[in-house]
Amino acid sequence: MEGFELVTLILGSIFAFLLAFSIGANDVANAIGTSVGSKAITVKQAVVLASIFEFLGTVTMGGLVSSTLKSSIVPPSSFSGMEALFSLGMFSCIITSALWLGLATYAKLPVSTTQTIIGAIIGFASLELGFESINMSTILNIGLSWIISPVLGGVISFVLYLYISKIILSGYTLERSCILYPINSGLTFSALISSILLGNRSALGIPIYAIIIAIAGFGLLAGVVSYIFMSKYLLPTLEVDVEDAEGIDNTRIIEEKYKYLMIISSIFVAFAHGSNDVANAIGPLSVIIEYATTGTVSDTTSMPWYVIAGGGIGIVIGLAILGYRVMETIGEKITKLTYTRGYAAQFGAALTVLFATSLGLPISTTSVLVGSVAGTGLVKDTHSEESVGGGVQVKMLLKIVGGWIMTVVIGYSLTVVIYFSLKLIIFKS
Repeated sequence: MEGFELVTLILGSIFAFLLAFSIGANDVANAIGTSVGSKAITVKQAVVLASIFEFLGTVTMGGLVSSTLKSSIVPPSSFSGMEALFSLGMFSCIITSALWLGLATYAKLPVSTTQTIIGAIIGFASLELGFESINMSTILNIGLSWIISPVLGGVISFVLYLYISKIILSGYTLERSCILYPINSGLTFSALISSILLGNRSALGIPIYAIIIAIAGFGLLAGVVSYIFMSKYLLPTLEVDVEDAEGIDNTRIIEEKYKYLMIISSIFVAFAHGSNDVANAIGPLSVIIEYATTGTVSDTTSMPWYVIAGGGIGIVIGLAILGYRVMETIGEKITKLTYTRGYAAQFGAALTVLFATSLGLPISTTSVLVGSVAGTGLVKDTHSEESVGGGVQVKMLLKIVGGWIMTVVIGYSLTVVIYFSLKLIIFKS
């Protein structure tokens, strides 16, 4: 291993870890921020839960999107005979993303790592080989997914919360809520487990009928467990509350039950985020590692397990140290969240991100979650003002959307500068 390969390998690994750290500090907070903002769990509890399930998502599904970033946007074959420049370009992408995401985290702005890294890859490749080196069909698919995914998350969350608001909360009846709660629990688990199993179907080698049986089984088990939990532990407490407080608004009691589904849905968002966004750090790094160890870069080489695990560790550490800074923005400043709103928002986001991961599409969890939160804010409540939130804070939403647009431009521009400067210094050309 020569000097250039060794230096890029060492520094690339350091910056990739810093990028994963920044992803944990910024993006992962999106996964759990709604639960913190609605006071369902504390920041410390959020960090523990998100750390566990982010890592699980990373190691089980993180390779699907990483392959897209490594070889589908700019095929390594485009840099045939110039593999060193391809490695240098990916090194520049990592530096750009780490610097920008670190600055955004400090400013408490929930930007997208995905949009940064995509803009960065396009930047160095277009500078070196022109835009014809870029797989425009892949870029088109990714671009469409960026537009469709937050809308899809918002629609799913809007429909789910509309159903909860009009069918469950508007009736003010505990009886109706008690009947529908186990059903909602079962459907939640079935939908989210299905996206995980279908995404890993080829890797697991499981036939489709077995997956269908597993999905139905998980859903039924979740429904039964939630019914038992509600009957033995939750309902007795709620009945005492009703007896002790004449004229109490039953909406508050129903809301309290959905705290648990909200926590569960936030866990799935953390899992989904780990499966998709870890690729932003380890996808470019895998190119650097492969070139440093083999002298070539292949279109089909699989992602080393230790690289995926290392990315997951970096994400977890970043969340634990700085994640609280962004939790406040997502959880409270876009729209006021109740437990039912938080559950609906996180369910829509998790389902959308897991579906995109199964297709190998690098989407922005930030964008999807903001769209999902905004979707629930579009449902006008008619319940007690004290117990519900509502309305979308357009100014904050526009600020975040502006940050996304700026992120792509910054990713592109900064990478062009860094890549050109490093190439000039290292290769004197």
